[in-house]
Amino acid sequence: MSKKVPRLTKLSAEHCAILSDVREKWLHVPDATGPAAREQAEAGVADAYRLAGLPEPDRIEWADSPMAATIAVARHREDNVSREIKAVGGWPEWGDLWETTWWQISEQVKTPLRTGERIGGMLKDEVYELLTTTRWKDLGLPKKAHRPSEVGMLQDGAILGQHDVARLAMQEAFRGLGLIDAPPADGLARVARSAGWWWPLRGAAVLTERPVELHLDVYGQPHHAYGPAVIYPDGFGVHVWRGSRVPEHVITGQVTGTQWLAEPRGQVRLIIAERMGYQWLLDQVPKIRMGARLWCVTDPGSSGYGVSRSWVMPEDIWLLETQDGPRRVPPDVKNAKAAAEWLRRSGKDYRPPTPSY
Repeated sequence: MSKKVPRLTKLSAEHCAILSDVREKWLHVPDATGPAAREQAEAGVADAYRLAGLPEPDRIEWADSPMAATIAVARHREDNVSREIKAVGGWPEWGDLWETTWWQISEQVKTPLRTGERIGGMLKDEVYELLTTTRWKDLGLPKKAHRPSEVGMLQDGAILGQHDVARLAMQEAFRGLGLIDAPPADGLARVARSAGWWWPLRGAAVLTERPVELHLDVYGQPHHAYGPAVIYPDGFGVHVWRGSRVPEHVITGQVTGTQWLAEPRGQVRLIIAERMGYQWLLDQVPKIRMGARLWCVTDPGSSGYGVSRSWVMPEDIWLLETQDGPRRVPPDVKNAKAAAEWLRRSGKDYRPPTPSY
């Protein structure tokens, strides 16, 4: 439920203090690791069901990771009730906020909490990839379980808990500013602070443990150069390089030119090229001589290899051989002399203009 309020055209010092308190309250929930507070989490689940007007679940099942929980949920045939549970908490009148202070509130509360969204998105992609590339029977699922074609439905039914705190924090901020008067989503908040992902079903709930390890870079992005950036008690995890999910072989350095050509994501191809080195690229991948000391490696995303493009616009990789090894230069240089002059002026290797991470 929401209430009509006067337009909030400017945030006062009091308003900013409220937003600061909310932000600090939630700031470290997304990167919390270690065993779940199971008693608190289960109490939060009961509260969430009650606030949504649903009977409390008869049984609660725990899993060690989102992957294990997804498999557990696939064995259940109960209806998912996440839509009803997430509807609790209310939202303000959007018309007023979109025209006034929505972006100011979001910048102070939601933006600092985006680490959770990044982690949650990567984990969902990892689960989806595993469930759609692994034989269903190898996961130990009976024939009556959900099929791989229903993986999206399984994922959409998850409440991401600690990786969805930006939404909960925004609701709390709106309430603190007097923009909504609906009862707070206390149950959802309690679970988010106590456990990982969870799936609310009619009559049952499946909850997950939190990660045992989480590695971030100085910018707050998931990143680990020597292993999974996020790892759960059962070993499930995701490898990440500066905020981009990558296959394990990219981190271990056991990459072949064939794998580079077959990689469908442009940002991952760029990561491999930079991580393995441009001499590796020249040695492993077909190249075209463009002139003395000047080579072109055709990016699969812009060639006839049939690899789909990602959000990084594919660019052919032009490399100039120097005393310090191959250096990347813009694809529009005319010859080796122009390439060397560009490197002298820039002082660093060329990188595509679109952010890759």
